[in-house]
Amino acid sequence: MLNLLPSTGRISPVRKKGLALFALLVLLTPFLCCCGEVDDGRPKPIDTAKEFISEALNGKTDEAYKLLSKKQRMLTPLDTFKDITKERATGRTLGESGLNLEAQNQVVDGNKAFIYGESEFNGKRTPFILPLVFENGRWLLDHPSVQLENTSEKGFYFNLNLVNDAKNYFDKLLDGDAKYLWENTSSKIKNGISFEDFMAMTVATQTGKKPREEGFVITIKQAYSNEQGEGFATGVLTMTGSQSQIALSERFIFEEGKWVADFIKLETEIGK
Repeated sequence: MLNLLPSTGRISPVRKKGLALFALLVLLTPFLCCCGEVDDGRPKPIDTAKEFISEALNGKTDEAYKLLSKKQRMLTPLDTFKDITKERATGRTLGESGLNLEAQNQVVDGNKAFIYGESEFNGKRTPFILPLVFENGRWLLDHPSVQLENTSEKGFYFNLNLVNDAKNYFDKLLDGDAKYLWENTSSKIKNGISFEDFMAMTVATQTGKKPREEGFVITIKQAYSNEQGEGFATGVLTMTGSQSQIALSERFIFEEGKWVADFIKLETEIGK
């Protein structure tokens, strides 16, 4: 029951202090729970992140690879992982190239966690996140590399898994594989169109040939996603024998455990 001052209807100063302290505790509670030791006694995910960063930067790729989750090891062969943890042009480790990564904070939600930090390279600092999952009694990385924030789209971080899924999608588009595209398109899109219309809008060209047979090539450069499961992939569309390049930026969403396209046809309209 509130303690009101006589005849004023105002909350007493003592009660005000109590309410202010309670409000402060309510605001701080999520940070206290997320940034400290996990409540159930599990180890801190940020410690795994720091171990991974140290080993990856110093070229200890075999040890760093062991810190990937089972799913990520299935998606990323060791040889591929070694390629992304070194400077391709010189073969130097990422640490030798001058890259520095600092894990700063952790946010834990059940068996998932996100590590937030900053990368520094050539004097430029860029925020990154690193997702982890708790499996087999330890925290493991749920992505094979740190995810750097996009410079123009705040809150969107580089996502290698989305890069690979987008590459597969566009390869199938060039091959005219309408069944694969349909199965890897968002439910929202599919609820508003029939498969026949979808097929006509995605893989058909004016000549009736498949896009790859027409000489079209799609190269995916980068892909970014946010914590809400929204993402986009960027790249270029070219045609054999032509010097022109058309920039692409297409939307994807994370649905039922995988990245799926959230568009029907390219803005450039392949085949026109």
